[in-house]
Amino acid sequence: MSRVGRLALFVAISLLANQSTEAGEAAEVELKALAERAAAGMDVAKLRHDLLEFRRRYPGTGHAVAAAALLRDLPSPLDKLSPAAIAEIEKFAWHPKETVAILGEHRGRQGGAATALAWSRNGKWLVSSSTNGYVRIWDAATMRLLHTLGHGGGFSSATFSKDSTLLAVGGGDGYVRLWEMQDDKTLPKALGAYKVSSVALLGLALAPDKKWFVTGGGDSRLYYWDLTQEPPRETTGANTHPGGIQAVAVSNDGKTIASAGADKWIRLWFVDSQNQMRERAAVEAHAGVVHCLAWHPLDDKVLASGGADGAIRIWGIVDGKSLRIKTTLKCKGGAVQSLAYSPTGKTLAAACADNTIRTYTVAAGSLALTEKSVYEGHAAQATGVAFSPDGSTIASSSYDWTIRQWPGPLGAGPKPKDKTVKSGHLSHVYTLAFGPDEKGLASGSYDATARYWELGGVDVKERSPPMKSDGYVYTLAFTPDGKSVVTGGQSGKIRTFDIATSKMIHLLQGHTGYINRLAC
Repeated sequence: MSRVGRLALFVAISLLANQSTEAGEAAEVELKALAERAAAGMDVAKLRHDLLEFRRRYPGTGHAVAAAALLRDLPSPLDKLSPAAIAEIEKFAWHPKETVAILGEHRGRQGGAATALAWSRNGKWLVSSSTNGYVRIWDAATMRLLHTLGHGGGFSSATFSKDSTLLAVGGGDGYVRLWEMQDDKTLPKALGAYKVSSVALLGLALAPDKKWFVTGGGDSRLYYWDLTQEPPRETTGANTHPGGIQAVAVSNDGKTIASAGADKWIRLWFVDSQNQMRERAAVEAHAGVVHCLAWHPLDDKVLASGGADGAIRIWGIVDGKSLRIKTTLKCKGGAVQSLAYSPTGKTLAAACADNTIRTYTVAAGSLALTEKSVYEGHAAQATGVAFSPDGSTIASSSYDWTIRQWPGPLGAGPKPKDKTVKSGHLSHVYTLAFGPDEKGLASGSYDATARYWELGGVDVKERSPPMKSDGYVYTLAFTPDGKSVVTGGQSGKIRTFDIATSKMIHLLQGHTGYINRLAC
């Protein structure tokens, strides 16, 4: 380096040192003033803002660290949260004793895609099964979780006995598990797990007298198990539906078994005196897979079916030997996943692929169907539907991880609204971030939303609507001014949302994989 070059470098270093010294002195003076304001405890909101600005101006310095300590010791909106504000229905013994707030609701959260739903005849319990390997039992009146049963595999089907004392659940592992129901506070008693098949059991029904069950799945076999044997065992069966069994139902008198499957057919069966399963009737019922069956509650000669073709059909059984179509209706909600009659048989409810529950008036005599109500609220396709024993309430399950309740069949008027699910994420939360002023908290979830929670009072309030993405939200961050939230995750896109309106204001694309970390 030349003599001139060395001189120029020396001058530059000297200037930087002087500037650094001057900046440090200025920061020292400014920090002292901020500390005096903190000690006085006046205008905390303005002081918080000024400390954050100070840290941004002097990043990575000892002064910024000192400012962070001042921020830490300021009174926070979080200090106002009170355990007394937590609703009793959201309190559980397993919560840490230090819990001061619950964000959202426990009620109706399955924790995985809900696959089936059943309502006990005594009206006390709802049971839901799921792909996550858990069976959840809910207090039907409040939707408070009472018990969690299960194992590592998924569950595909669930049903109560007619007297509500026995619960049977079919598993994705090919097992049927039985529990004896007791009271709300006592865990149901496990009666056994029985290996029926090597595939998921999609259809399951219990005999009215609890002496046997019948089930089937993807291996096309209909299995009939005798529960009076010790241990219970298969006594008969039939290889029935090529492509697999999707639905099984037993008539109210226990004399007729209906099965349906991927072959588009419905078949009726009985077990003779020699304990052999005999086919009674068969018909090609739909243009696609038959997903569900439901017997009329007051007439064992009437059977309803729903399929992937979006059709709902009512069948009459003639002389116990043939099935005749009474009526056909094309469901506006697409594929029909589940059907349930009201206790009087005057209403039929359907769980549909377009996320809705739809109810239909059943005409006397002709059994013609007329759409009555459309229940909207699920965020993914509905998988199950059930009426309460008194017919006043409809319950539904969905792949959106929730179990919901709705008012019973309504006439003309406002759209029926969900009675239980009101706030909070539908599934597990991946990420959290406090706003710069600590008055708000943002959360991102598997349910493909980010949500903003206001922390200004003794309880937490959710600002709605949620900020929607097109994939799981793995990470988020507030902008420095605290007015926007930036999200990233499964979709590989970065979105910026205005907190005041929940509307997206920026969309950045370019990542070819998941986004796991963001910073503003």
